[in-house]
Amino acid sequence: MGQSDQKVVTDLVAKAKEDISSTGSPFKGPVLAQDGKTLKDNYTEFAANGSPSTVDYVYARMDGTSGFAGAWDNVNETVDAAYVLQVKPYEGDGLSFVDPSQNETKNVKFDGKEYPRVAPHEAPGSTSSIRKVNGHTLELTDKDNGKVMATEEIQLSSDLKTLTMTVHISGRSKPNILVFERQ
Repeated sequence: MGQSDQKVVTDLVAKAKEDISSTGSPFKGPVLAQDGKTLKDNYTEFAANGSPSTVDYVYARMDGTSGFAGAWDNVNETVDAAYVLQVKPYEGDGLSFVDPSQNETKNVKFDGKEYPRVAPHEAPGSTSSIRKVNGHTLELTDKDNGKVMATEEIQLSSDLKTLTMTVHISGRSKPNILVFERQ
Protein backbone atom coordinates (compact mmCIF):
# COMPACT_ATOMS: atom_id res chain seq x y z
CA MET A 1 0.00 0.00 0.00
CA GLY A 2 1.48 3.36 -1.03
CA GLN A 3 1.56 6.49 1.13
CA SER A 4 -1.39 8.02 -0.70
CA ASP A 5 -3.44 4.83 -0.12
CA GLN A 6 -2.51 4.87 3.57
CA LYS A 7 -3.57 8.51 3.82
CA VAL A 8 -6.94 7.66 2.25
CA VAL A 9 -7.43 4.77 4.74
CA THR A 10 -6.35 7.00 7.64
CA ASP A 11 -8.76 9.72 6.53
CA LEU A 12 -11.59 7.20 6.16
CA VAL A 13 -10.95 5.80 9.63
CA ALA A 14 -10.84 9.30 11.11
CA LYS A 15 -14.08 10.20 9.31
CA ALA A 16 -15.73 6.98 10.51
CA LYS A 17 -14.71 7.72 14.10
CA GLU A 18 -16.06 11.25 13.74
CA ASP A 19 -19.35 9.90 12.33
CA ILE A 20 -19.58 7.33 15.11
CA SER A 21 -19.00 9.85 17.87
CA SER A 22 -21.59 12.22 16.40
CA THR A 23 -24.22 9.46 16.01
CA GLY A 24 -23.63 7.83 19.36
CA SER A 25 -23.11 4.42 17.73
CA PRO A 26 -21.87 1.73 20.14
CA PHE A 27 -19.22 0.62 17.60
CA LYS A 28 -15.86 0.63 19.38
CA GLY A 29 -13.28 -1.09 17.22
CA PRO A 30 -10.93 -1.89 15.75
CA VAL A 31 -8.66 0.93 16.88
CA LEU A 32 -5.03 1.20 15.85
CA ALA A 33 -2.69 2.70 18.46
CA GLN A 34 -0.91 5.94 17.56
CA ASP A 35 2.46 4.14 17.31
CA GLY A 36 0.94 1.48 14.99
CA LYS A 37 2.16 -1.41 17.16
CA THR A 38 -1.11 -2.32 18.89
CA LEU A 39 -4.59 -2.97 17.56
CA LYS A 40 -7.64 -3.14 19.85
CA ASP A 41 -10.97 -4.61 18.86
CA ASN A 42 -14.01 -4.64 21.13
CA TYR A 43 -16.49 -7.14 19.72
CA THR A 44 -20.03 -7.75 20.95
CA GLU A 45 -22.37 -10.41 19.63
CA PHE A 46 -25.97 -11.06 20.67
CA ALA A 47 -27.50 -14.51 21.15
CA ALA A 48 -30.99 -15.34 19.92
CA ASN A 49 -32.36 -14.58 23.40
CA GLY A 50 -30.78 -11.09 23.28
CA SER A 51 -28.01 -11.71 25.81
CA PRO A 52 -24.68 -10.12 24.81
CA SER A 53 -21.26 -11.77 24.59
CA THR A 54 -18.31 -9.39 24.55
CA VAL A 55 -14.67 -10.04 23.69
CA ASP A 56 -12.02 -7.33 24.06
CA TYR A 57 -9.07 -8.29 21.85
CA VAL A 58 -5.59 -6.75 21.95
CA TYR A 59 -3.20 -7.57 19.11
CA ALA A 60 0.54 -6.87 18.78
CA ARG A 61 2.04 -6.19 15.36
CA MET A 62 4.16 -9.12 14.15
CA ASP A 63 4.70 -7.97 10.56
CA GLY A 64 4.09 -4.85 8.50
CA THR A 65 5.12 -1.28 9.10
CA SER A 66 2.06 0.91 9.46
CA GLY A 67 -1.71 1.01 9.16
CA PHE A 68 -4.02 -1.95 9.55
CA ALA A 69 -2.28 -4.18 6.97
CA GLY A 70 0.15 -6.67 8.50
CA ALA A 71 0.32 -9.78 10.68
CA TRP A 72 -1.14 -9.44 14.17
CA ASP A 73 -0.85 -11.75 17.19
CA ASN A 74 -3.59 -11.86 19.82
CA VAL A 75 -1.82 -11.02 23.09
CA ASN A 76 -4.81 -10.55 25.36
CA GLU A 77 -8.50 -11.14 25.29
CA THR A 78 -11.15 -10.79 27.93
CA VAL A 79 -14.39 -12.64 27.37
CA ASP A 80 -17.58 -11.57 29.10
CA ALA A 81 -19.90 -14.37 28.11
CA ALA A 82 -21.50 -17.55 29.29
CA TYR A 83 -20.32 -20.27 26.94
CA VAL A 84 -22.19 -23.55 27.23
CA LEU A 85 -20.74 -26.86 26.08
CA GLN A 86 -22.83 -30.00 26.38
CA VAL A 87 -21.08 -33.39 26.38
CA LYS A 88 -23.42 -36.34 25.86
CA PRO A 89 -23.08 -40.05 25.12
CA TYR A 90 -23.15 -40.91 21.40
CA GLU A 91 -24.17 -44.36 20.11
CA GLY A 92 -22.84 -46.23 23.13
CA ASP A 93 -19.09 -45.83 22.65
CA GLY A 94 -18.81 -42.22 21.54
CA LEU A 95 -19.42 -38.66 22.63
CA SER A 96 -21.38 -35.70 21.28
CA PHE A 97 -19.98 -32.22 21.87
CA VAL A 98 -22.83 -29.74 21.46
CA ASP A 99 -22.36 -25.96 21.21
CA PRO A 100 -25.92 -24.57 21.40
CA SER A 101 -24.81 -21.00 20.61
CA GLN A 102 -23.39 -22.08 17.23
CA ASN A 103 -25.97 -24.83 16.68
CA GLU A 104 -22.99 -27.15 16.17
CA THR A 105 -22.61 -30.81 17.11
CA LYS A 106 -19.50 -32.98 16.90
CA ASN A 107 -20.45 -36.67 17.13
CA VAL A 108 -17.36 -38.85 17.50
CA LYS A 109 -16.38 -42.40 18.45
CA PHE A 110 -13.09 -43.74 19.77
CA ASP A 111 -12.48 -45.81 16.64
CA GLY A 112 -10.01 -43.56 14.76
CA LYS A 113 -12.60 -42.63 12.11
CA GLU A 114 -13.55 -39.10 11.06
CA TYR A 115 -17.19 -38.06 11.56
CA PRO A 116 -18.95 -35.16 9.78
CA ARG A 117 -19.60 -32.06 11.90
CA VAL A 118 -23.23 -30.98 12.05
CA ALA A 119 -23.90 -27.23 11.87
CA PRO A 120 -25.55 -24.79 9.46
CA HIS A 121 -22.21 -23.03 8.79
CA GLU A 122 -20.11 -26.17 8.25
CA ALA A 123 -18.92 -26.84 4.73
CA PRO A 124 -19.06 -30.34 3.24
CA GLY A 125 -15.91 -32.22 4.18
CA SER A 126 -15.74 -30.81 7.74
CA THR A 127 -14.96 -33.70 10.08
CA SER A 128 -13.88 -34.48 13.64
CA SER A 129 -12.16 -37.48 15.22
CA ILE A 130 -11.25 -38.28 18.82
CA ARG A 131 -8.77 -40.39 20.76
CA LYS A 132 -8.13 -41.10 24.45
CA VAL A 133 -4.79 -39.80 25.67
CA ASN A 134 -5.31 -41.11 29.21
CA GLY A 135 -8.11 -41.58 31.74
CA HIS A 136 -8.80 -37.85 32.03
CA THR A 137 -7.59 -36.47 28.68
CA LEU A 138 -9.00 -36.65 25.15
CA GLU A 139 -7.71 -35.22 21.87
CA LEU A 140 -10.27 -34.02 19.32
CA THR A 141 -9.07 -33.19 15.80
CA ASP A 142 -11.10 -31.02 13.41
CA LYS A 143 -10.40 -31.20 9.66
CA ASP A 144 -11.73 -29.48 6.56
CA ASN A 145 -11.35 -31.63 3.44
CA GLY A 146 -8.57 -33.64 5.09
CA LYS A 147 -6.57 -30.62 6.32
CA VAL A 148 -6.18 -30.27 10.11
CA MET A 149 -7.80 -26.99 11.18
CA ALA A 150 -7.69 -27.42 14.97
CA THR A 151 -6.68 -29.85 17.68
CA GLU A 152 -8.47 -29.70 21.03
CA GLU A 153 -6.98 -31.18 24.17
CA ILE A 154 -9.86 -31.87 26.57
CA GLN A 155 -8.91 -32.49 30.20
CA LEU A 156 -11.28 -33.47 32.98
CA SER A 157 -10.17 -32.62 36.53
CA SER A 158 -9.63 -35.43 39.04
CA ASP A 159 -12.77 -34.35 40.95
CA LEU A 160 -14.73 -34.52 37.64
CA LYS A 161 -16.08 -30.96 38.12
CA THR A 162 -13.90 -28.93 35.72
CA LEU A 163 -13.28 -29.49 32.01
CA THR A 164 -10.41 -27.56 30.39
CA MET A 165 -10.28 -27.36 26.62
CA THR A 166 -7.03 -26.17 25.01
CA VAL A 167 -7.70 -25.38 21.34
CA HIS A 168 -4.71 -25.25 18.99
CA ILE A 169 -5.85 -23.59 15.74
CA SER A 170 -3.68 -24.14 12.66
CA GLY A 171 -1.62 -21.07 11.83
CA ARG A 172 -1.88 -19.51 15.30
CA SER A 173 0.99 -19.48 17.75
CA LYS A 174 -1.08 -19.41 20.94
CA PRO A 175 -3.95 -21.72 21.90
CA ASN A 176 -7.39 -20.69 23.09
CA ILE A 177 -8.08 -22.05 26.56
CA LEU A 178 -11.67 -22.61 27.70
CA VAL A 179 -12.58 -23.71 31.23
CA PHE A 180 -15.99 -25.21 31.98
CA GLU A 181 -17.57 -25.95 35.36
CA ARG A 182 -19.99 -28.90 35.58
CA GLN A 183 -23.62 -27.78 35.97
